[in-house]
Amino acid sequence: MKATITLANRLRNCYSGAVYDVLRAKGYVQQTFPHYIRPLNLQHRLAGSIFTIQGKRDDSLDAHQSLLKWCELLSKAPANTVLVCQPNDHTLAHMGELSSETLVYKKVLGYIVDGGCRDSAFIEALGFPVFCKYFTPSGCGRKMGGHCVRRADSDW
Repeated sequence: MKATITLANRLRNCYSGAVYDVLRAKGYVQQTFPHYIRPLNLQHRLAGSIFTIQGKRDDSLDAHQSLLKWCELLSKAPANTVLVCQPNDHTLAHMGELSSETLVYKKVLGYIVDGGCRDSAFIEALGFPVFCKYFTPSGCGRKMGGHCVRRADSDW
């Protein structure tokens, strides 16, 4: 694993366009994420061994059961890896404040999700690299015109 960490550290310091060009010249043409996966912070770069996650939304679980399953998954994340998540869902946030704190504590290098993220200002202040498709809160009190309105947003 040490050789992989050393290579990852070297790649993290490289210009991504040059890495792409070299890999393409060596025959690796399918090597980028979709254009809509964007970093919270444009300065963040990720390189390293990956730990893949694939899931699906399960509405049969209550909030507590869902949180327990998510915590169980996070507990399995190995240190010095990049988590790559395909949630097969585009309605919820799949990364937030508590999850990012947990992954930092576990020494995970970063998180890439083909889905949503919340608490982005907190995550950015933490310095944890997250790449995601969109931003959304995970829940909503009331909706107005398709938008969430929370108690703090108005006088009920």
